[in-house]
Amino acid sequence: VNAALARMDGVPQEEHLGRTIGAVLPGMAGELGARLRDVIAERRTITDAELEGRTRARPGEARVWRASYFPVLADEGPPIGSGAIFVDITDHRRAERERRRLLVAERLAAAHTARLQEITSRLSRAAGAGDVAQVVVDQGVAALRAQAGVVVLLERGSSELRLAAQDGYDEREALDWRDLPLSDTAPLAEAVRE
Repeated sequence: VNAALARMDGVPQEEHLGRTIGAVLPGMAGELGARLRDVIAERRTITDAELEGRTRARPGEARVWRASYFPVLADEGPPIGSGAIFVDITDHRRAERERRRLLVAERLAAAHTARLQEITSRLSRAAGAGDVAQVVVDQGVAALRAQAGVVVLLERGSSELRLAAQDGYDEREALDWRDLPLSDTAPLAEAVRE
């Protein structure tokens, strides 16, 4: 056991000797012990394995190590033990997770920008309130991944909501939205009244 490993697991160098893995690294003893036994039994090296856990040095923080395990061989006879080399890759893992999060955020921002450009383009070609209403309903349905949507308008001096645009309804269903009295108890009329 070298000083770097002692600092990593939070147990003084001299206190490692004669102790079990479970006494030094209780949360990782099962996996670590199994790999150390495997390299002895199979007389082979395990490289680039990952180990995750907590140590006494940083009990509240999950850490990740890249590890290589190897049998300790004498000139003749069976292996006399096993060893391991650890490299702490926790910061690298965190950086990778952050990179992936930023990539997802970038793609989402690009998609939002593209949607805004499309809306702007369609609105710039709109000739009247009906065209604007259709852009709003089309984009609203797409943004919300809804099955259908309507836009109704209250014209000056009228007591009825007029269907200005719809998406996802067939002609028969769309009739329910035409000329809806403002006094109606439907949530849509209630929302306009408020």
